[in-house]
Amino acid sequence: MDGQRLRRLGRRAAVTIATTAVAVGGLAGTAQATDHRVSSQAIEAADTIMKWYDPDTGLWKTTNWWNAANILTGLMDLDLKDHTQRYVDVAATTYAQGKDQQDGNFTNQYNDDTGWWGLAWLRAYELTGTQQYLDTAVADAEKIWAFQDDSCGGGIWWNEDKGYKNSITNELFIKLAAQLHNTLPGDTVWLDRAEQTWHWFQDAGLINASHQINDGLNSACRNDGTSPVFSYNQGVILGALVELDKAGDADALSVADQIATAAVTSPTLSPHGILADPGEPQSDGGADGTTFKGVFVRNLDELDQHEGGTPLYRGYLQRQASSIIGHDRNADGQFGYHWAGPFDTADAARQGSALDALVAAAPDRVLTVTADAAYPGGPAVTAPGAPGTATTSFTNGGRTPATEVTVTLQAPDGWTVEPQTPAVSDRVGQTASLATTWTVEPPAGTAPGRYTLDATTQYDVPGRTGRQSVTGSTRVIVANTATRCVSTADGYCPLDLTGDYDHDGVASLADPAAGNFDGLGWSYAADLLPAPGPVTLGGVPYQAPSTAGTDPNFVEASGQPLVVPAGSYAVAHVLGSAHNGSVDTTATVVYADGSTASVALRLSDWAGGAAFGNAKAIAMPYRIKAGKGQDGPAVSIFSTTVALDPSKQAKWIVLPTDPRVEVYALTLGQG
Repeated sequence: MDGQRLRRLGRRAAVTIATTAVAVGGLAGTAQATDHRVSSQAIEAADTIMKWYDPDTGLWKTTNWWNAANILTGLMDLDLKDHTQRYVDVAATTYAQGKDQQDGNFTNQYNDDTGWWGLAWLRAYELTGTQQYLDTAVADAEKIWAFQDDSCGGGIWWNEDKGYKNSITNELFIKLAAQLHNTLPGDTVWLDRAEQTWHWFQDAGLINASHQINDGLNSACRNDGTSPVFSYNQGVILGALVELDKAGDADALSVADQIATAAVTSPTLSPHGILADPGEPQSDGGADGTTFKGVFVRNLDELDQHEGGTPLYRGYLQRQASSIIGHDRNADGQFGYHWAGPFDTADAARQGSALDALVAAAPDRVLTVTADAAYPGGPAVTAPGAPGTATTSFTNGGRTPATEVTVTLQAPDGWTVEPQTPAVSDRVGQTASLATTWTVEPPAGTAPGRYTLDATTQYDVPGRTGRQSVTGSTRVIVANTATRCVSTADGYCPLDLTGDYDHDGVASLADPAAGNFDGLGWSYAADLLPAPGPVTLGGVPYQAPSTAGTDPNFVEASGQPLVVPAGSYAVAHVLGSAHNGSVDTTATVVYADGSTASVALRLSDWAGGAAFGNAKAIAMPYRIKAGKGQDGPAVSIFSTTVALDPSKQAKWIVLPTDPRVEVYALTLGQG
C-alpha cells in the first residue's frame, strides 16, 4: 500500500448513537417510537413497501434479487436513523429464506449483486449485532475479491465471464471492504484491498474530467466517455470514500466532495435540482434503473452525516423528498420513477428508492464543525504556535428537546483547544442550535499536513434512557514554513520545495520499485533527470529535487498551500506533469493583503505530447516499471507559467485538489 496516500492524522471520534429497542408486531412492525427522527411519509413509505413483501421467499414481489438487497438496506437505514428496530424481523426472515438461494450466502455470478447483499448484511449487523450477518458480509467480500486480477492494470470483473470491468462492482467492493475494516478490530487485509481497488479506480480514469463516473471501461481498458453516467455510480463511491476517510485516508473526503458537488449541481444529472438518470422522463427505468436514484441519495446522506451536515447536500436531499411527495405520488401513497413527476406506475423498486430519499432527508440532530477558512471558499490553514478559530454548531432537528447538552472538541495530542463561548446548555429545543467558538492551536514543531478536529455532542432526550450523541469533524491544514529562494539572480527566485515534496515519482534500473509516479508502478528514470540542485531549463533557473532512493521529489496536488517567500513577482514558472491524462485545472494565489486570484494551472500527461501551450522541459526516452526496469514510452516533464499580480506580495500558491497533478519545481520571476 502507498504510505504517501494513506495517512492516519490525529484522533477520530467514533459515532455512538444509542438505539432504543421497541416491541415489533409482525414482519412489517407496528410499534411506534415516541420520538421519530424520520418523517411520517418515510414511515408510511416503508409500511407500503411491505405490502409487496413475500415472507416465503424473503424478497419483494414486482422486483428483482439485487433490488431486494437495496430495499432491505433502506429499511435498516430507517431503523438506524429512527432509533427503532421495526424491521429486524424482516432481515431475519430474508436471511433465513435467501441464504441458500442463487449460489448460496447471497452470492451469484454477478459480483455487483453480491456486493449489494454484502452491504445489506453489514448494515443489518450494524443495527442488530447478529454475527451471521457479519460472517455473510465477509464471505460476500471474499467471493468478489476472487475476481480481482491485473487485467486493465487491476480492478474486479463485473461477473464470472470476465468480460467487463465496470464502476459499480469496484465501488461496491471498496465500500464493503473499507466498512469491514472499520468493523473488524485489528484488520489490515480488508483496508489494503479497499485501498488497492480505490487507487486502481482513480488511475483507470473512471472518474472523468467533470468529476462524474462513467459506467465502465471499454475493450481497450479505457474510459472513453461513451458509457453512461448513472446516478448510482455517483452515489456508492461517496459511501466508499466515507469509509476510507474513517480508516484514515487523508484524501478521501476531498474527492468525495468533488464528486458529490458535481452530481448535485449537474444540469443533466440534477435538472432543475431534481435527480434524474439518462433518458428521463421518457425512460421507464427498466428492471434496474428504478433503484439507482435511491442508492445515490442514501450514500449522499452518509457523506453529509459524516461531514456533520452541509447546506448544499442537506438542502438537495430535502428538495428530493419534497418533489417526490409533491409530484411523484399516487392516491395510495405509492411513489413512481420520475421524482420531478409525473407519477408513472408503482412497484417495490420505485418505492424503495423513494424510501431512501425520504429517510435521507429526515430532520435530525446534527453537529457541524467548521474552521476559519484562509480565504472565502478556501481551506482552513493554521501554523504551529499560531491560534486559529473553529466553530461547532449542534442543531436539534428532532421533535423533542435535547437536554443536558455538552459539546467537546478534540484535536491531535499536544494541541490546545479552548471554548470561547458556552459549550453546554440545559436545553436545546426543536429547531434550536447551540453554537460554540473554539480557539485551536497546534504546538510549535507540528509537522506540515492535514489534521482532524473531531467534535461530539452528548445529550439526553426526555423519556429515553441513556446519553445519546452525534459527532462531526473537519480538517485543518498545517502549512509548511515559507520556502526560500536558493538564489535571487536576474530577478528569479528558484524555490527550495524540500519540505513540500510528498511523493516519490523517481526510480532507477537498480531499484525499479523505489518510486511510483502514476500509482500503477511506473516512474521517471533517476539517471535521466537533472542532478539535485540548481539547473537551468528554457532559460529559467530551478532547484531540482533529490532522485535518491525513496526521497520524495514531486508535490502531489491535494489542496495544500505552498508558502512563498516575501516579495513581489509577476509569474510563477512551474515544472511538472500529470498522469492518467492531461489536466486543465486552477490554483489559487493568496496575497498578503487578503485578496485572492484563481489562476489556470494546465499540465500535460507525462507520456503524451505537450498540451495547453506547455513546453517539454525534460524529455526522456523511457520510464521505469516496477518489477521490470526500463520501459516505454517516452515521457517528459513540462514547463508552464502561472500569472501573478506584481503589484501585490504573494503569500501562498494553493494547489488544486487533484492527485494527478504533480509539481517538480517552481521558480518565481519578476517578468
